[in-house]
Amino acid sequence: MQKWTDEIDRAICEDFAASQKVLWRNFVAGDSYAQQMSQMGYRFGTDPHSATFSECLLWLRSQPGATQFVPVKMFRNKETGAARSVDLFRALLPPPDTAPILKATVQEDSSRSSSRIVCVTDSTCDDLFSDSNYASANLLTPAEFVSLLSSGRFPIGDAVREHTNQTLAAHDIAHLAGFVSNPAYAFQIRRLFSAVGVQLKQNRRVQAALDHFTSLLSLRLYYLVEVLVIVKDTATLESALGFSVHEYPLDARNGESRAKIVARLSALDPVALANYMNALCRVFHSVVDPLGGESRDLYNRRRKHKRGQAQANASQLLYESASSKFAGNSLYSLYYSVQDALENERSSHASYATTIDRIYATFILALVGTAQLTVRDWIDGSIELEPTQDSRLFYYIDSMFSPSQLFWRAFCSKEYDTVV
Repeated sequence: MQKWTDEIDRAICEDFAASQKVLWRNFVAGDSYAQQMSQMGYRFGTDPHSATFSECLLWLRSQPGATQFVPVKMFRNKETGAARSVDLFRALLPPPDTAPILKATVQEDSSRSSSRIVCVTDSTCDDLFSDSNYASANLLTPAEFVSLLSSGRFPIGDAVREHTNQTLAAHDIAHLAGFVSNPAYAFQIRRLFSAVGVQLKQNRRVQAALDHFTSLLSLRLYYLVEVLVIVKDTATLESALGFSVHEYPLDARNGESRAKIVARLSALDPVALANYMNALCRVFHSVVDPLGGESRDLYNRRRKHKRGQAQANASQLLYESASSKFAGNSLYSLYYSVQDALENERSSHASYATTIDRIYATFILALVGTAQLTVRDWIDGSIELEPTQDSRLFYYIDSMFSPSQLFWRAFCSKEYDTVV
């Protein structure tokens, strides 16, 4: 087990050393996860150094929201294929000074509380690492993943990088940091996966859908777990926008909100427009809270955007790129698209009007709409296999996107088992 944690620490240290500039820039900009990393023990700027894996876990356990999800290490029996989990809080950390954390509950709001966590430690990590019948498991079946999340367990991967600049273990720490940053989000994700677990047992179409990583249902769940971003500071956002987000209600139809925002932006001369968009970008990191792992993961969010850019024209709305689920499916990706457009698009270019409509206006619409949605709105609008048209989430997506676009299809299509 010590060898496993040492490998993770070495990988975390390498990732940090190579990415100091990016981490420092995000920390100064007020990025939510960079602030948490500094609390874990990471140091940016003068005398930079990374935190250890155990320090990250110790910080996570100390947070009130840690009562919702427990980090576990998964093992699989080589002969039977059966999976076993180990509670890493218990296996790696000394007992807490206060009452056992697994007996705590967390309130989502004054009217509801979460269920008590049930997390069984089947064995110790040392036993399973040394048991020749078991192997470390990073890839889980859909049913296993659904079962884990519905019961308040989140699997931690090894110190490996699968076509990425980030280890699985450190990426999974970002997931847990998202949960503790917003206990309501953790509560709603458990609620969502509890519902999916029931659907999985009762509906063969659900099993078929989850067996394909690019089915519409899988993409919907992927978005909520990996990509979801909320607006945490509406006042600062409205100050930068120069108007109230409620001027553009979620249930606007026929592109009314888009037309109004495009008109606002088009009325600005090129210099004023560039200054306006740059001012909005400057406050972006401080007004949003990335809850999903891919969005929160500082190492990967830009890399995933670049992957999408390689598969989509810079002047098109990246939500349309069905060839990559990583393209344009996050406020961060839209933010990076704005940065790219500011650098490359000029008023003399034939694509300038398209840039205003499909990049700048889309970014603003996404911020305005997201600012009016709660985490519960996202889950309420996603939990039914065949979404209804009367949810706040449906209003938001349907007002911004068309049925031909992947994002609309993932959340609004009744054909949830379609593979794209």
